[in-house]
Amino acid sequence: MERESTDIAISTASFDQVPALVGRQPIFDRRLQVFAYELLYRRQELDGEADFADGDQATARVLANAFVELGFDVVTGGKPAFVNLTRAAISDQMAHLFPPERIVAEILEDVDADTEVLAHVRDLKDAGYLIALDDFLFREGVDEFVDLADIVKIDLMQLSRAEVRSYCERIRSRGPKLLAEKIETQDDYQFCHDLGFDYFQGYFLCEPQVVAGRARAGGQIGVLQLIAKLNNPDSTVEELEQVIQRDARLSYNLMKYINSAAFAMTIKVESIHHALMMLGRRMVAVWANMVVVAGFKGKPNELLTTAMMRARMSEQLARRLGRAHPDTYFTAGLFSILDALLDQPMAEVLEEIVLGEELGAALLNREGDIGFVLDQVIRYERGHWDDLAREIATEDLKTTYFDAMRWTSKVLEA
Repeated sequence: MERESTDIAISTASFDQVPALVGRQPIFDRRLQVFAYELLYRRQELDGEADFADGDQATARVLANAFVELGFDVVTGGKPAFVNLTRAAISDQMAHLFPPERIVAEILEDVDADTEVLAHVRDLKDAGYLIALDDFLFREGVDEFVDLADIVKIDLMQLSRAEVRSYCERIRSRGPKLLAEKIETQDDYQFCHDLGFDYFQGYFLCEPQVVAGRARAGGQIGVLQLIAKLNNPDSTVEELEQVIQRDARLSYNLMKYINSAAFAMTIKVESIHHALMMLGRRMVAVWANMVVVAGFKGKPNELLTTAMMRARMSEQLARRLGRAHPDTYFTAGLFSILDALLDQPMAEVLEEIVLGEELGAALLNREGDIGFVLDQVIRYERGHWDDLAREIATEDLKTTYFDAMRWTSKVLEA
């Protein structure tokens, strides 16, 4: 189908007049690699009243301008983006704003499969777009949707496990792939994986798989303790040196790093103290964060992406709110997934890492100023926008989220 660009032109100026929250949630394949991201969107109130008269065009503007501002590779890491389509968005051909290889057209559950809608969905299919059905339930008139769909999303919150099994059998025989959404626990994931689901979506990756008698994290704890010290403005070089010296692997990695060709040292650095003096506190922090990203094996990369996104967004929000020691907020965001990363309850993890009382309370119970900011970051990340605090401006949340997305993309690429 040939697209008429004049019919769907985007006004960048209009975007500035439409306050909105935009987020993303990863969708994983059976190897727990990111297959795609679902883009989350919420239009905010204008002058105290919600104006939805042009909501679908506003959605199009916000998403399109998000891609213009950041680029596809930043927003989705080069992966496809699932974009929700209402009936009006389907009729207005909103999906045609984006290249077919970049998005998946996700038809919302309340859209009826009437003649007009089916014609537009067939046009999308013929143009090369993947078609997904959101929150799918069998009802009268949906068979033709299933025949056109490439992916059918099953909401675990809406169906019993017996019903999920039945749906799998009925849908799989029709050809589409199956996506399990709202997977909250490792048990949910395992159940769906065993049933043969192709894709998985939910918060399960950010929850620990706690196993009784699991060995302590050992080497990982050393670098986490170091980052805690680096983000404590009162810590001394001697304290940093002591943390590194207690961990043989950390000491080896630092010496290897400082003596690498990248630094072109005229003399060989032979002590931890000398390395710290040569690098300086800031470069040691960069190195430690790099070790964190590279050092946890057997965990999906997206978990580390989440940690970096939370860290950066927490730090930048703290700066905008005028909070003291924004580096500590960075640590809170980075450490917020330690329970999932180490497969231990957070309380046990914190017993092994000596943190300040305020930071520990933030990580355990979202208490205090740090806990408040971290809580807002996680609510934004998960699309729980109705629960966001009113004292933080929508523009600050959106701006810091986009900044975190861009920053994390650069860090992980490097």
